[in-house]
Amino acid sequence: MEIGVSPYTRANTFLPIVYGYVFIPRGVNRDDYIQTCYNKCMVDVITDMNGSVISDCYVMEQVMQDLIFPENSDLLGSCVVMVSEAFKSKPVVIGTLAFNDEMRYFEEGGWRKDFVYGGGLFSLNVSPSKGVIDIALVGNNDGVMRIDVKGLKGKGEFYINASGKINVMSEGPINSTSYTLINSKIKDNEGNELVNNEITRESAILSIKDVNNNLVDVTVTPEKLLVEVRDENGNLSSIESNSDGKVVLNGGGEAAVAIGALTDRLNKLKDELNSFITVFNNHVHPAATTATVGTGSVGTVTLEKPSSSSDPSSPFSVTEYDDKTVQHPSHK
Repeated sequence: MEIGVSPYTRANTFLPIVYGYVFIPRGVNRDDYIQTCYNKCMVDVITDMNGSVISDCYVMEQVMQDLIFPENSDLLGSCVVMVSEAFKSKPVVIGTLAFNDEMRYFEEGGWRKDFVYGGGLFSLNVSPSKGVIDIALVGNNDGVMRIDVKGLKGKGEFYINASGKINVMSEGPINSTSYTLINSKIKDNEGNELVNNEITRESAILSIKDVNNNLVDVTVTPEKLLVEVRDENGNLSSIESNSDGKVVLNGGGEAAVAIGALTDRLNKLKDELNSFITVFNNHVHPAATTATVGTGSVGTVTLEKPSSSSDPSSPFSVTEYDDKTVQHPSHK
């Protein structure tokens, strides 16, 4: 007689491999039930063998994320594969199977993951042979995708590096926000900067350089707009517009001419000289009628002696025709 324990098979013992479907028991709140399943890594399953119900089946953590729960208690969710031992009363869910009407777009050497729920979809498809990663997110209402990079003891950094183009497309506004600095550069094949655009809290600076080292710098601050142009020999030209309403050319120095005021002043001078010539001609040569200044004939009109305010010897004053809102260097 052998000493030991003889195996005993009970009635309704499960086969080593069993198929079934995830379901939701009646009389429970769907959201609370599903959250409990995720917390415990357990589900209720209806077997495909005889329709028997297995409650609180353990599920592998990797498989738990693949499960699809039905909308209500009258429907079935994911088809699952379970394994059981001869002396265990409950099997363990180790995988899922596709539904008969479900198509999967897999390829050799690729990897794909799909999450579908309530009409929403998240899909991640990786194809190393083609060099492609596709990420698709479709929400029932609005879709939102966030990428957060943070360091517990330092700052997080996020890099995008492409040997070709980087395309950003949107049917609505594109917003970018920084609390310190926004900087963008364009370099040549040797790494030399050709264009540099730097925006801070205090200013915005745009620098453009060509292959001949001609340089244009544009600086914008709340106080001024400054444009500086340097040629390859270092010669500088500049235009500055200040918040006080002044425009300064090449560093300033003298006020610009107000051409309208200057013209009026010169015309006044011409009239004063014409009046003087008329008086002189009438006094010296009464019959003369041909004295002229500028264009046109003076004629023989008799005028009174010019008043002291019209004395043609009165000096010009720069305040009569200068414009201090535009300044430029002195004439050489």
